[in-house]
Amino acid sequence: MCVSGCSRSQPPQRTIGPGPTDCTTECPVQRNFVIVYGDPGQGAHNAGRLFQLAANTHEREIQAGSFPKNTPAFVAGIDRIAVTHISTVADLVSPVSVGDVVYLAYFGHSGPSRGLGLEPGPGALFIGDAASPGSNLTIRGTEFDRPATDIPADKFRTDAQVRLFGCRGGFGLDPIARQMADQLRIAVYAYTNHGGSLFTTDPALGHGRRAVKKADIDTPPARNSTSVWLVPINGSPTFGRF
Repeated sequence: MCVSGCSRSQPPQRTIGPGPTDCTTECPVQRNFVIVYGDPGQGAHNAGRLFQLAANTHEREIQAGSFPKNTPAFVAGIDRIAVTHISTVADLVSPVSVGDVVYLAYFGHSGPSRGLGLEPGPGALFIGDAASPGSNLTIRGTEFDRPATDIPADKFRTDAQVRLFGCRGGFGLDPIARQMADQLRIAVYAYTNHGGSLFTTDPALGHGRRAVKKADIDTPPARNSTSVWLVPINGSPTFGRF
């Protein structure tokens, strides 16, 4: 028999003797779940603390296994989960650099890189409020942009996935979801709905079990709500895989 019981702070121990069989007890690989949320935005697009609240809601659901999509199963006592505020692409790279990332979720502004409408152009994550270098993730190529190739693919497990919660992350000819999938070579999920987004406190809508109603648009959640979901403003929330 093998002696079990391996803590993260201790290396595997080899047991030799007349009792237990000679063997090595190995710790399971610790996988990392990374959830990030961007800056709130400016003017009419200022989301206040709602990106953070939605990220915190998602963290609880991932830990409880209650998010009804095919996300990796979180194993308490082995896996690690962290929620981080980011303002730049470099801020995004930092938490995934820990390695063994099995899941990355982003909450924040996103959409076509030429504006907030439906103009053609490569998709982007508009991570930061400031018009500064590296505040956007996109192949657009301006001084404010950094490409998805900045994200180290070797820090992700082969069975990892990315899930983007924001406007039109999977909509258009060259959405940001596809740019990230091409770089990371793993599954990237993003909303394919063509419109903007809203926040809701209704888990049925947050989990994609119904379509948006006018009342959802007219009654946004309070900015100190406990549980908040970020969904497209039109139709039922639909994730596409890239």
